[in-house]
Amino acid sequence: MTKARSKLTSDGQFPRHWQLEIAASLALIGQLSLPVELVQKRHAGRSMSVDEQSTLASAPEIASNLITNIPRLGKVAESIYLQDRGFDGSGFPDGGPVGADIPRDARILKVLKDLSEAVDEIGAPNEKSFALLEGKKAQYDPDIFDKIRKCLEVPLAEGQNSSDDDRNPTADGIDRPVDEGSGSSLPIKNKAARNISGISSFPTTETGRKASLSRKRRRHRIIAVTIASIFLTAIGSIAILYDKRSSPPLNEVSASELILQMQMAAKGDVAAASNVYGGKLLVKDGHIQVDSIPRSACIQVSWKLIKTGMLSINGLVAQRVTGTSISKQCDSQNANILAWTPYQANEKAEEE
Repeated sequence: MTKARSKLTSDGQFPRHWQLEIAASLALIGQLSLPVELVQKRHAGRSMSVDEQSTLASAPEIASNLITNIPRLGKVAESIYLQDRGFDGSGFPDGGPVGADIPRDARILKVLKDLSEAVDEIGAPNEKSFALLEGKKAQYDPDIFDKIRKCLEVPLAEGQNSSDDDRNPTADGIDRPVDEGSGSSLPIKNKAARNISGISSFPTTETGRKASLSRKRRRHRIIAVTIASIFLTAIGSIAILYDKRSSPPLNEVSASELILQMQMAAKGDVAAASNVYGGKLLVKDGHIQVDSIPRSACIQVSWKLIKTGMLSINGLVAQRVTGTSISKQCDSQNANILAWTPYQANEKAEEE
């Protein structure tokens, strides 16, 4: 599917953009969470129960859930989630968008995914594989379907007719009679087959079958590495979040103590010349300044005091009461300076 997407963009059928490239690479990642027996049953074309069909249909949703929280991959996750949604409103998910409301990348993935399955059955992206899709053409965006067909369909060689159907080129380029058990007697030029090998190539010899199996294993390894990376990222994020939630109690207590200490100092009750963090505590005409404040405490104290007086953080007056602006101003790890003047002190200064 990835190489098919590359051919479509390189031929100018669709604009090249990185979201489609990633979506094509990760479209089937959800199947890694499904039972192996179910996936094998699907590829073998065996009938499945309603429950099995429902489980298989959940693969795009699983893939979307894995990808959706990765920065900048929101559109990729949406395209993968809707890759089985038919242009006519059929398919997963029920009640989803219809027609042009379906993201274009999802409409492209729908055609490529179904074509890939048809190729697995037929052996090459030619008239017969597209004929399988023709029977359900209402499920595809007609413009996208025609462009993909024009780009990927492999025509018969010039001057070749049905009498040549008893021969088939192999991986070594030599025409040999078709193996009756191979399931197809369709001639495919080597160069053309290489161009669309990203979708499938029909293994007419033992070497071809081994090459096809090798490609599938390689794709599985890439997908496995990708999903492992996603899980590791998620685990790392959870660990960081847990650390942030579990470690601050001591800082929160100290921050509350510093707030109380500064409020008492504003009332003239100064018990020490140092603050609870060991830095200086200076009081003059109702103005209180503390230094050597850790960043986490700086943010917490500033958020509280900025609502009750004029506050400067590291020499800059805090004018915007937002978590982002306060976090940016508390930019030192352990040496922030806060200067606070309660509104009551400001009013007295103005009266004098």
